[in-house]
Amino acid sequence: MKRFNRVLLVMVWAVGLSACAAALGPVKTWEGKTAGGVEPAMLAAPGSINVKRVNDKAMGNFLMKDLALDYQLLPGPNRIEFVHHTLWAKGQITRNDESPVHVVETPLLVVTLDAVAGETYTFQLPRASNHREAQVLAANFSAQILDSAGRVVAEAMPADQVAVTPAADTNTLGALKQLWQQATEEERRAFLRWTFE
Repeated sequence: MKRFNRVLLVMVWAVGLSACAAALGPVKTWEGKTAGGVEPAMLAAPGSINVKRVNDKAMGNFLMKDLALDYQLLPGPNRIEFVHHTLWAKGQITRNDESPVHVVETPLLVVTLDAVAGETYTFQLPRASNHREAQVLAANFSAQILDSAGRVVAEAMPADQVAVTPAADTNTLGALKQLWQQATEEERRAFLRWTFE
């Protein structure tokens, strides 16, 4: 009877979780309304992808990290910052305060996706078969974005390797805002000191 209750409890929890995820719907990545009712593009992110920012807008911090979410993107270039994480069971017994799993997480990754209205994009990710392999993959992680036809349309890079190159039509203020978003706290403080000298 106890086993039946546990199975029932797990089933109810799973149904509730999937209902919550379905109720969330796609995550809107911009403020306000779309210009002229343009249909957004959609980026489907699996539970192992945690999107941190899209076009410098912080994405919500959801209760569960492992939710597969869809992100609505405006047509045109979209800068997406994310990390990839995997969970691996520990081979030994853990103490009460110790996590029973190893979490392997990549450094912050960045991809610029030139989204097309109405298109659906997905991540193509390398898969590890064990904890050690996951650690090696995380150190040199490469993720690609595929369009609905399965073509690679963008490739992610570590954030610290992405150079800031403002678009040709970006004004100076836009370029400065872009640089400010990528600056470290120390660089921001040094800049502010310089401006007031």
